[in-house]
Amino acid sequence: IKKNFMFIVVVIIVSCLGLILSYCAANSDLNSFLDRFSAKINILMIVFFSALVYLSYKIQKESLKVREQETTLKIIERSWLGINKIIDTEYSKCPNFIDSLYFDWQKNEMKWSPSRSQTEDQWTTVLYISIQIFQAFEDVLTVSTLDQTGLYVWIANFIQWCSSSELRKSWDVLKPNFASSTRLFCDYIFEYLDTHPHPMNTEELTELSKKLANLPEIKKLTEK
Repeated sequence: IKKNFMFIVVVIIVSCLGLILSYCAANSDLNSFLDRFSAKINILMIVFFSALVYLSYKIQKESLKVREQETTLKIIERSWLGINKIIDTEYSKCPNFIDSLYFDWQKNEMKWSPSRSQTEDQWTTVLYISIQIFQAFEDVLTVSTLDQTGLYVWIANFIQWCSSSELRKSWDVLKPNFASSTRLFCDYIFEYLDTHPHPMNTEELTELSKKLANLPEIKKLTEK
């Protein structure tokens, strides 16, 4: 913002000087210094405004890069770190549901053996976590053109979560509350996992997420 402000100030000052010089030259004596200088003003102004266009492009490009970085950090904070924080905080209230959000091979690799509760999950907590997860889908679609993370990285997370039959039940109830693009996106991933083998290791998960990210159906929803 500071750079943009200074840039605008310089443009205004130079433009005013150019107008003043042009006015003075038009009213000066023939063959005077200002008269001779006026012949060069047009060339100087062309050079100046060419430089102006270039500098404006550079500034806008830098501003876009900054916005992309800020967007990426915010979406990571909200749609990845935030959800994992909720999962950690609320685990005791619905361990069965949260366990279902992870592949068995992930738990095995992490040497994580969660103890299943003998009591039912607290439905309000299941609902809360489900909403947060589906909102993450919508957030990623909303900022997909600015986020620098890479869509396939997010899809890898979504594949993991959507492999949960418990989350699928929540989606069937909650889907009317989300934008049409989010409904299409989630439906496609759920339906794909219903009809194809689930990934069995990290390599397969990465390969599948890249495949889905490049499908025309998905690109249509993310490339605005």
